Amino acid sequence: MATISSSDKFDSSQAQYCLSSDSFVLLRIVRFQASYTVMTATAGEDDRSKAPYPNQERLIEHAASIFSAFGASARHASDLHGRRYVEFTGLSQTQIEQGGQSLANALGLELSDMAEIWAELSDAADEDGLVYLSDGMYLTDDGQLIER
Repeated sequence: MATISSSDKFDSSQAQYCLSSDSFVLLRIVRFQASYTVMTATAGEDDRSKAPYPNQERLIEHAASIFSAFGASARHASDLHGRRYVEFTGLSQTQIEQGGQSLANALGLELSDMAEIWAELSDAADEDGLVYLSDGMYLTDDGQLIER
């Protein structure tokens, strides 16, 4: 199962997210004003809780096919350690959600239903990124329910 959650991998003031499965990071997502940039992940989480997806060529191939279909501008590059990745710019939130779902499906993963609900309601999120549901229950960006 794959989820979209907040991230702070990059030194940036921009909102950051990642699409990951239980064990692997698939995509890094950065929000710039009204559009997003998506990159295939070359490194795992800093706390070592998740590794990068093990087949980078497969990840890049599927991501390129999916996000190019949206007309996103693609740039192939390498990170500081020489690991290849592809970056897509100018994507909308809807395209990120649809593309993330398609990528997860292509890799044999599924997005969490609750994370999808958060993504649909995220415009109503409070300053902590939580969406109020009712009766003191909130939804986090990775699809978890918490009570306050």
